[in-house]
Amino acid sequence: MRSSSRWLPLPLWDENAGAVDEKQFRYRRAWGGVDLSAVSDLSAWILAVESRKRGVELELISRFWLPEERIDELEQQLQVPLRQWADDGLLTLTEGDAIDYGAIEKQIIADCRRLDVQRISYDRMFAGQLVQRIEQKTRGVDVVPVAQTYLGMSPGSKELERLLREGRIHHGGNPILRWNASVVEVYRDGNDNLRPVKPDRGKSSARIDGIAATVMALDGYVRRPLKRARAASA
Repeated sequence: MRSSSRWLPLPLWDENAGAVDEKQFRYRRAWGGVDLSAVSDLSAWILAVESRKRGVELELISRFWLPEERIDELEQQLQVPLRQWADDGLLTLTEGDAIDYGAIEKQIIADCRRLDVQRISYDRMFAGQLVQRIEQKTRGVDVVPVAQTYLGMSPGSKELERLLREGRIHHGGNPILRWNASVVEVYRDGNDNLRPVKPDRGKSSARIDGIAATVMALDGYVRRPLKRARAASA
């Protein structure tokens, strides 16, 4: 039986915080990943944006949503300051006790109009109609499912490891994404493939949506056309 292990060392994660100012990103190339909750939990949309900082490849924009009527219950259950994060503008609360996919769709479309989004990657389990509407409204953006398997998640996972170890990614120190990074574990198969997972011990206290969305976004970055990548670095 395979066992999971802690994946991302927090000291390494914190070393890659950097300052991220998304106001500077207009029309910059980006790759997005969306991880949606089934009904009433945390949802994440992460954008990996090409950086103009010396030695940095990508900077992350992190967006999170939660149904407003669930916040007090989840804050007590998860033991993290969800209300404070919402007050700080880091977490968007949607009306009611179920996630408002329309609010997420609106934000994704707005980001695609402001940035040169190359690809949106998603977990097909909960994304159905949302993805169809996004495809219709974001012309020229590839919208691609990423299997939540070793083969599906390993390329983006390995790319995240590389970027962190080489200090070539800035995530802005977003506390929600940091919380996700602090609890995410990883399975490794016999072929050196990786798959991020929630901790197996009482999973109710852990969320990894932001890391899952980051890995999916990086899958698009890894698969970007080589010719365009060379042109961008020329």
